Amino acid sequence: MGVILGSAVVPIALCITWSRANKWGCIGGSIIGFFAGLIAWLVTTSSLNGGVVNVTTSGGDYEMLAGNLASIGVGGIVAVAVSLIVSVSLFLWLTKLSSP
Repeated sequence: MGVILGSAVVPIALCITWSRANKWGCIGGSIIGFFAGLIAWLVTTSSLNGGVVNVTTSGGDYEMLAGNLASIGVGGIVAVAVSLIVSVSLFLWLTKLSSP
């Protein structure tokens, strides 16, 4: 469950505490972090168990740790990076261009 929910922990905390966090960074961080965590979880499961991926092998401690760390870490990094790159003024400028 940490792989699924973990990717949204840092983006939600940033939305509450950081004034520069924007919706694109937080949504993107949650989604990309989820897929990164899922990939890390399954790749670690496969590599530690000789290529066998099933319910029993995917529930190990190291497998879940890899997925959770990837999910939380990538979600936070993407949320911060996108929030810093894409500023609010860019969206205001684009909105002014599209309005009649």
